[in-house]
Amino acid sequence: MIKVGLGLFWMGGILLAVAGIFAIKSWLFIYQSVEVDGIISGNSTFRYDISDQTRTFTERTSSTDFPVFTFTTKSQQEITVQSEILGDYQVGEKVVIRYLAKNPYQAEIYQFWRLWFWAGICAIPALIFMLIGKVTVLMFSPSLV
Repeated sequence: MIKVGLGLFWMGGILLAVAGIFAIKSWLFIYQSVEVDGIISGNSTFRYDISDQTRTFTERTSSTDFPVFTFTTKSQQEITVQSEILGDYQVGEKVVIRYLAKNPYQAEIYQFWRLWFWAGICAIPALIFMLIGKVTVLMFSPSLV
């Protein structure tokens, strides 16, 4: 049982390291990016057709999985980008955008959960695994009996 506890603890440690990488990536994006106002210009749904193994994007006018947003850079260039993160937005909704000045097509809607999602998704189970692993090791350790 001690091996199971150690395995869980190490698995949690690896997940925590992955969460750290995502957190650093998010922090660097925020640090290096420029903030501007934008607008939701459309929505796009990603579908996978199992019958012929092709991937297609379809456009809709109502809220959907992947928002498409438009913004004007500080150099007055109008950019339209599809978000890589799911979201429920209405066409015409005003949003805050962060983009990299050196590559304005690398942009995202600026909301806490949108930028820190993957770090949180990895960190929460990592901490749970580490806690369960530590408790398991402590409970079954012969030196504590």
